[in-house]
Amino acid sequence: SLTEARSFPLDPRFEPYECGLATVDVYDATFRGWNGEPVRAWFIIPARREGRLPCVVEYIGYGGGRGYPHDWLVFASAGFAFFSCFLTRPSLSRISTLASPFTGLPFLPVTA
Repeated sequence: SLTEARSFPLDPRFEPYECGLATVDVYDATFRGWNGEPVRAWFIIPARREGRLPCVVEYIGYGGGRGYPHDWLVFASAGFAFFSCFLTRPSLSRISTLASPFTGLPFLPVTA
């Protein structure tokens, strides 16, 4: 529930990530999601910017992977901040409790 989600601190962390891209600044971001599980993200912003930027948020979920910062340059290259987040592997103690609401089958862990 939302009440449960609010009981965990977000604990956001944005670590500069050097990847050799000259036109964007990249941050390796982590925050706490459902049940306190870590959610990883790339936060990519134009290197030359003034003031606040609109931000595009893309949530990948269990079906995709993180990739590399250069995989996510379109929005930052167009002048937007871009936050691409994806779930890390669920803790092994919870795998049997995670099930698709559509099929009832358990989700399989995906390594990042």
